[in-house]
Amino acid sequence: MVSMYNASNNEVFNLNNYNTDFTSILQCIDKNYTNLSLKSLANHFHYSEAYLSTLIKKNTGFNFIVLIKKLKMASAKNYLLNTNLTIVKISEYVGYNSADHFSRTFKKYYSISPQQYRDSICILKQLK
Repeated sequence: MVSMYNASNNEVFNLNNYNTDFTSILQCIDKNYTNLSLKSLANHFHYSEAYLSTLIKKNTGFNFIVLIKKLKMASAKNYLLNTNLTIVKISEYVGYNSADHFSRTFKKYYSISPQQYRDSICILKQLK
């Protein structure tokens, strides 16, 4: 099984569910989500932005922006769980220019700040 973002089996998408052409698009998104624009992706695959946007929404159920955010948040969660990287470094690694913006986005997405999430995981690990 090939999946898009597979850390800790929290895969975002199972790539076996898509045709080969769309799988290539998803793989490109997965590889470049930290600094990818719809325009650059459309240019790479020789599609119009409108067509590619519709294709992504039709196949994933999410628009391009939401898909990118899902990948960034899943990756950030993985970093928080499995590394001691600072929040600033994690925000950079997942494609945010501002740690504050990253933290606000993470909190809005998961209803908990990145630091609170990390602290809660540390507590759970200590209880085991």
